[in-house]
Formats: sequence, structure tokens, C-alpha cells
Amino acid sequence: MRNLKNNIDYYMQLKGIKKYSDLLSDVAKHLGYHKEVEISAFVRNEKSNFSKMLQGQRPLKYEFIIPLETIFGAPLSRILNEEAYKLPVEKGSIPFDKGFRYYAYVDDYDLYVNEFDRKIDRRGNPIMSNFDEFGKSFLEYIIEYGAKNGVRYLYDVYGICTNGYWNDMMTFTKKKHFFPLPFDNKIGFARLVASMNDADLFFNIYDSYRLFFSNGHYGGKDSLFNSDVYQILLMDNPHLFEKLFEIKHYEYEYPQRDITGMKVMKIKHADIPNPILNKCLDYALRHTDRYSRQAKRILEFGIEYNADVIGKFGSLDIFNPGDDLGGITSFKDRDFLSFMIITYVPKVKDKELVSLIERLPKLVKYC
Repeated sequence: MRNLKNNIDYYMQLKGIKKYSDLLSDVAKHLGYHKEVEISAFVRNEKSNFSKMLQGQRPLKYEFIIPLETIFGAPLSRILNEEAYKLPVEKGSIPFDKGFRYYAYVDDYDLYVNEFDRKIDRRGNPIMSNFDEFGKSFLEYIIEYGAKNGVRYLYDVYGICTNGYWNDMMTFTKKKHFFPLPFDNKIGFARLVASMNDADLFFNIYDSYRLFFSNGHYGGKDSLFNSDVYQILLMDNPHLFEKLFEIKHYEYEYPQRDITGMKVMKIKHADIPNPILNKCLDYALRHTDRYSRQAKRILEFGIEYNADVIGKFGSLDIFNPGDDLGGITSFKDRDFLSFMIITYVPKVKDKELVSLIERLPKLVKYC
């Protein structure tokens, strides 16, 4: 088996590239360097590092992967180890196996739909559910390359969304055979989706209503919905923040057992603002030095909105704040009634905020 240096030499020979400096020059062009002085400086700076990489003294730089795959017309796994693919290689007709990195880097919506979506693995499943030679999923490359068209593709074609439970894994609602897809950079993907300034898209992917109806809590300590960085993301983005106040009709079907013990599906539904508002309010009141404006906006909304809810049901005596999201149930049978803006923050120094808090209906947290 050839070592890495021999493999690189082999592909250079196939492609007619005589010197490493020429190869590095081609890499520089693929990385966006156009002026000769820039390309020469790049080659000069990288030549020593590249030589050490060939000798196994340092790893291949990540940004070199796509340029080398494109120049050689071969996937990285084959460049590193020619036994990775049992395919004949002929000069001038080297197969270029476009992988996750290529599609995320190009980020072309039509390419995703017409080419990437048709790729399957050895089991006949879409490669979307796989991991590459680095143990990374396509979703992670979407984040790394800031591939906004990739986000749109994942939503339109696969119906990507959070699964609504504590682990925050992404699921694909339009592809029922897919398992949930775990990945580490939860906030990175949320920031990418938020940067698209499409609030409907964001909250369809990060569905706080589903969390509200299915769990009645924010999840575990590692849940994205329960993290401060998520509340900051919502309150710092004006498109997302204003969308929180929109009254939305939402229905959620959930399993329950009837009096005979049989499992039946029931539906909860309500016309409510985004339930994550109470979590944002809690964070804003704990950080009034930065978020007093947002806290005031939520409180002023809550005073008017809560009054409408109370007017609908007639008396506070029937209300019990039955979960941590602001869900209101009846004291009599604990059936879901509605949602209200509530706060349990004990100390706020801002006098204007204090006066607004005092105007909210006083609800005792159920224990």
C-alpha cells in the first residue's frame, strides 16, 4: 500500500502536475487567491507545512480537502488510501465522487434536489442519514460552510425539525424511515437558520409549541431550548423576537389511555403566542442591563393578553400554572385551558419593570 506521499505523487502524475509548488498554486486558486503575488505568497508559506504533511508529521489542513478532491478528481478517502475504492483508475477519466463537503461548499439548491438527493448508500438509503470518514454528518457541513440553501433543502425536502424532546436531535418529518440525527453543534445550526431572517422557517424547525404541548418543560440541562444562548439568539434577532408575539392556532395530537386502558389519540389546541416567551422573559428579567427593552415588551404584551385569557374563562380561581412554560390548567381536573405570561423572578430593581410585573395576574406555582 502506498503511503500518503506516494499517493499524492501518483495523482499528480496522472494529472500532469510536476511539482508540489504547482499543486499548491492550484490549491491557492481553488481557495480564492487570484493575484500572482497572493498565490506566490501562499505557496511560499505553505510549502514547508505541506512537506511535513506528506511525511506524516502533521495532519492535512482541512481547507485543502475540497481543492485536492477537485484537482485530482477523487474523494479524499481514495487519495489517502487507494484501497478505499475497488475501482479502476485511468488517466483522464478519474471518477469524482462528490461527497458531503462538496455539496455543502457549492450550496446550490438545484444541485441538492436533482443530484445529491438521489445518492444512496449500500443499503439503499439516502446518504443523508450517513456519516463520512470523519464521523461527521451532512448537517455538520451545512453549519461549517454556512450553507443556507442546504438549510432550505433540508426543510423543504426532508421536513427537518427538532424532535420536541430533551435531547434536541433533529428529525426528518417527511422521511419516516429516518432515525433522529444526533450532532453536537446545536446552537451553530440555530444561528445559521436565524441568519436567514425567515422567522416562519426558524420556528417551524425550532417548534416551541410542540415542546409546550408534548412535554410541559424545557428539557434537560443540555437542551437547546433550556439554554441561555438560545434565549439570547431570539431576543437579539428582531425578526424572531417580534414573531414570538403572533397569536397562532396550534393543534397537537398526543397518545393517552381511556378509562378502559386502551391507547387513544387526543388533541390539544389553542390560540396562543409562542410559549418560549416566558423563558425569554425569565432571562431578560435576570439581565435587565441588556434586555430591559425586551422584558418591557413582553410584560406589556402579557398584561393585555392575560386580561383577554381571564376574560374568556371568567375567574383566576380556576387557573393552575401546571408546567414551566406557562401552560394553564384547571384546578378541578387539570385539563389544559390556555397559556399565560408569568414570571417567578423575585427581585427586579428597575422601577418601571417592577410596576409592570405587579400588573400581571398573580399565580401560585403548582408544587
